[in-house]
Amino acid sequence: MMGDILSEALLAAVTLGLAARDIKTRPAIGIGLGLIGLAAILGALNYYGMTAATGPHRFVSLLAACAGFPLLVCGVHWPQDAIARRPAAAARFGLVIGAVGVVLVVMLNFAQWSHIVPAVSALLIAVAALHSRKPLTIAGSLLLLVCFILSLAAVTVAPFDADQQFHVLMALSLGLLAWRQN
Repeated sequence: MMGDILSEALLAAVTLGLAARDIKTRPAIGIGLGLIGLAAILGALNYYGMTAATGPHRFVSLLAACAGFPLLVCGVHWPQDAIARRPAAAARFGLVIGAVGVVLVVMLNFAQWSHIVPAVSALLIAVAALHSRKPLTIAGSLLLLVCFILSLAAVTVAPFDADQQFHVLMALSLGLLAWRQN
């Protein structure tokens, strides 16, 4: 229980700290990280025993999966695009793609969508990172892929359980990805 709370808190601290830093200069990355961070805060509250956070955690996690990760793709893959650079464009893109995700998962029962989008996003981020030739971006993208692969394969490394490992690796990978390099 405490490990779950701490891993969610780590993910929230990393993503929300970077989101606050990047929201004005790299809004797609800032909003994407902000959605992931908000889901992590709600997850920590849920693990802490606040059952009122369960529904909001599931909903915001769905938005983070279906809109947050595509926003990160836009910010990393196409940093000069309007969605990556303009807050209004990033917010509109996030709302539209998030709404599509909610409709597909909740209304049409296509739950796999919330797993497919982050996985494909991780692959696109890795391609963009390799083209960038920035060592920390490449390391972050590869760690993000490892995070999803381990989760999909149900492989855990002690002392973590599957959720804790996912949250810690996600925090490390997103921290590396969003780190500014000259």
